[in-house]
This record gives sequence, structure tokens and C-alpha cells, in this order.
Amino acid sequence: MLKDNCNMEGIAALDVVIKPQSVAPTGTLESELLYYAFTGDAHSMITLINTKRKEIGLQEKDAATLGEEEDEIHPDLFDFLNERSEQGWIALYLACAMGNTDCAEVLINAGSDVDFEDASGRSVLFVTAFKGYTGTHSPHSLLFPLTW
Repeated sequence: MLKDNCNMEGIAALDVVIKPQSVAPTGTLESELLYYAFTGDAHSMITLINTKRKEIGLQEKDAATLGEEEDEIHPDLFDFLNERSEQGWIALYLACAMGNTDCAEVLINAGSDVDFEDASGRSVLFVTAFKGYTGTHSPHSLLFPLTW
């Protein structure tokens, strides 16, 4: 939900704040995940998530099986998926803000935080709807049943 401290100037800033240089990879897996979410590279994102899964002793998975057979997400994987950029965004927020549905689906299936809100109280669902990504194959269509 939109919080009282979120004004329309902050919302309008969504169109100008998220720029490629603000999510450029810095050599860490976390920065690469943010970059792939921004650019819409779901294939590289799956490879990167599997690299992290292997690093923490979990079995690698393909896009169809991410999130299956696990009662709860490993804390290290959850932290990885929800690492914040310098601006305070997580990869799922960036994927949704950019309309990258395939990346959003990968991140949701892998265990990303669908309840994330930015510093102004804008949820992942809100930013998706605000940006107009509300079709049947959109980040909004993935998120709405999860947050309702």
C-alpha cells in the first residue's frame, strides 16, 4: 500500500532514477543479480542464482523447478535475492519497475521478498501497476495473487 510519506514527486521520480549506471555490476554476485533484473536477462539470472545455490550447498535448479521441494528458503539465499542496491532496491523491485516479467518470475520462484517496499513505502506490486505493467503476462499478474 502507498504510505502517507510517499508523495507524487517521489512516484514521478521512478522514471528518472532507475538508470543503467545505478545498477552497473561491481564484481559481486549481488550486483550482477540487480543488473540482470534491470536488463531483463532471465537466463543469466538463473545461472547466477544456481551459482549462489551451489556456493551455499544447495542443488542447482532450472527455471521450472526453482522454489520447488523446499519448505522454506535458505537464509543465505534469501539474503542474496534481497540484497539492496545503493538506492535501496532489490532485484525483484527492479525487474518489476522495468517490466521484466521473466526475471520477476524467476525471482519470485527463487524466494525473493514479494512484500518489499522502498524507502518511500512503494511496494513491488505498486511500482508494477504504476509503471503500467498490468497485462496477463506481466509482473503485476504474477504478484497480485501473492499479495492479495
